Amino acid sequence: MKEVNVLQAGDTIEDVTVVNSEWLEGRLRSAKGIFPASFVKIMDSVEAERRGLGGRSSASTSASPAGATSDTTALYDFHAEMPTDLPLKEGQTVTVTAMIEGGQWLLGHSGGRTGQFPANFVAFVPPNLPVVTL
Repeated sequence: MKEVNVLQAGDTIEDVTVVNSEWLEGRLRSAKGIFPASFVKIMDSVEAERRGLGGRSSASTSASPAGATSDTTALYDFHAEMPTDLPLKEGQTVTVTAMIEGGQWLLGHSGGRTGQFPANFVAFVPPNLPVVTL
C-alpha cells in the first residue's frame, strides 16, 4: 500500500474506511493510504453527488480540522469502556461524523476527543450519514 502523505485543502479522498477512531484509510487519485480523521470533512452521499462523485460517501480535506456532518446533544452520560469510545456528558454537544455499520453506534467528536458512542445516547441522528465498518 502506498502512503498518502500530502493532503491539500480541497482534495477529495474516495473509498474511505475507518481504521480506528483517529485514523481513516482512503484513495487520493491513484494512491491509497491512511490519514488523520481530524484532517477531513466527511461528505454524505447528497454532498458527494453535488460534487460529481456519483453519490458515493467521500472525505474532503478542509482548511481546518473538521469531520462535521451534524451537531447533536447528548441525552445521557456515556462512560467510555474501550479506548475507541467517546465519553459523553448529558447536555454535551457532539459532532456526528459517521454511522457504524448496523446503526447502533455513531462516530463523532467533542471536547477535542474523537470516538464511537451509542446512537440512542444523542437527541438527533443525522440522516444520510456515511456508514463505516470497524
